[in-house]
Amino acid sequence: MNKILIVFSVLFILGCSQQQPPVAGGDRDEHGCIGSAGYTWCEAKSKCVRIWEEGCNAPEMTKELCESSKGNWNECSSRCRLDNQGKTDVLCIQECNALCECGGIAGFKCPEGYYCKILAENVADALGYCVPKE
Repeated sequence: MNKILIVFSVLFILGCSQQQPPVAGGDRDEHGCIGSAGYTWCEAKSKCVRIWEEGCNAPEMTKELCESSKGNWNECSSRCRLDNQGKTDVLCIQECNALCECGGIAGFKCPEGYYCKILAENVADALGYCVPKE
């Protein structure tokens, strides 16, 4: 009797341990991207993409893109001045960088696929500039 019980127990355990074949398309990641179909999460575009089809770069910054997202387009801004706001020991050369400025008291925003880079410490309402997400 004990031998029969042991045999049935072993067969039951073996039968339960067999894995089911994976379901096609059932390999979604935490963002919902289906890896078996070639999709990966693109932070810059905030969506699943096939890299070989459309890439994963943020769109090129333009005045129109900046202003449509409620950013402040400045044809003659300076990364150096924005990165060093509130510092007295940094000398920035006169330069003009066309930048989409963000933050500040007006609450300027960056377009989708960009984030607001603000390095200024202890500066209330500091301005930053939009840079592509990596």
